[in-house]
Amino acid sequence: MSTSGLSASKIPYWQKIFWCATEGAVATGLVAQGGASALRSMSIIIGLPFTFVLCMMVPALYRVLKKEMGDEDIIKSKRFNTQLLDILEFFQPNGGSPCPPGKHIGEILLALILPGIAVNTAYLGAHPGDKCGAVMYAIASELLHKAWIVLQIAEVEFQAMHTLGWLCFTGFFCIVAFARVEIRNKYNIWGSPADDGFVALFAYPFVLAQMKMHVDTDGLDAPTYFKSADEMIATMKVLAEGDGTGTADVKFTESVKSAA
Repeated sequence: MSTSGLSASKIPYWQKIFWCATEGAVATGLVAQGGASALRSMSIIIGLPFTFVLCMMVPALYRVLKKEMGDEDIIKSKRFNTQLLDILEFFQPNGGSPCPPGKHIGEILLALILPGIAVNTAYLGAHPGDKCGAVMYAIASELLHKAWIVLQIAEVEFQAMHTLGWLCFTGFFCIVAFARVEIRNKYNIWGSPADDGFVALFAYPFVLAQMKMHVDTDGLDAPTYFKSADEMIATMKVLAEGDGTGTADVKFTESVKSAA
């Protein structure tokens, strides 16, 4: 499973050793510390994060099924030209980025401190003629964001202020999610309001930075929705068919070119 279906002969030895060692160490530790009761406790603890994994797997499965059925609405759609998890690749993703790492970091910090700027840019990108609307949403998001912070601090002296603070944050992330929906509609980026609401709730600085960079670059180099998946499928197919004589390298290059 961890090697995407490669046969045993093609799996690196270090990967086999890694899984044998870690699984054995975990099992040994659990048995040594409490036996069956420790195993039961571990299964309960793991259940919560695994629930979040399932919540991501369900829409992912839905999208893959749409691709297999040939639904053009997702096959011909695009993704943002920067991704929310580019930070895990130090803002230099394998597929490239239209913005240098410094701009990524700067936009995230700006969104963290002054989110209204990104909201204004995003809304204007979706509706260039509605400058009044862009200013209105920008001011509202800025005030709600600052009220959220101030009311959390006020909780020290005034009881229940945090409740009002989180109410303000609810309004704030709704504006961010709305702006993301408008950007997707403008640039034919596939997704759903549920996706937008989820990421706006838990990662709003990254979401705002992503939208602002997409508008600033006018969607430059935005990949099709399944571009990276198609490249990975081509790569794994070549590795699975490789005969060790160098033919695999040629097939790999040709497959990546055809996927791109």
